[in-house]
Amino acid sequence: MQKTALIFLLGFISFASAHETVTLCNQNETVVFSCNIQKKLLSVCIADNNETKAPSLLYRFGSEFTYPKNSSGQFFLSHLNSLRSREDRLRFTSGEYNYLVYSFTSSYEGNKSGVLVTSKSGKSIANKKCTDLMDLEPWPINLPSSLARPEEFDFSYELP
Repeated sequence: MQKTALIFLLGFISFASAHETVTLCNQNETVVFSCNIQKKLLSVCIADNNETKAPSLLYRFGSEFTYPKNSSGQFFLSHLNSLRSREDRLRFTSGEYNYLVYSFTSSYEGNKSGVLVTSKSGKSIANKKCTDLMDLEPWPINLPSSLARPEEFDFSYELP
C-alpha cells in the first residue's frame, strides 16, 4: 500500500514540476495544494526532514502562519467521491483552532476550495475561499499515512 502511494506521489511530482505555479512551497518541497485567497497564498507542501530522513507535511498561509512550527504536527485526511462530485479535506488543529483545507468539485455546483477555520467548540471563525486554484488538480489525496492519517469523512464541517 505504501509502495502504491509512493508511486502515485512520484507521478504527481512529475506532473507538478511540469506546471509552473506560484506557491509558498520552497524549491526542495513538493506542492500538494496551492491557491490564492484574496492577496495571499495558501499552500500545503511536502518537505524532506534532513534530521529524521522522514518527509513531513506543511501548511502555510501568507507570511504569517505556518503549521507545524516544528516537526510535531498532525494532519488528518478524508475524501468523498460520488457519481458527479469529489471532496477532499485535510484537517489539523493549532492552538484553539481547527483548520480544514478543502477542495470540492461538482458537475452541478462547480469547484470551490479554501480553508475553513473553526474554534474547538465548532463555531465558524472564517471561511477563506480560493479565488484562483493553482493548476495542480487532481489533488493528490493518496498521501502516505505517515504524512496525514486517514479518517472517516466528517460531515460536521459542512461547507457553506
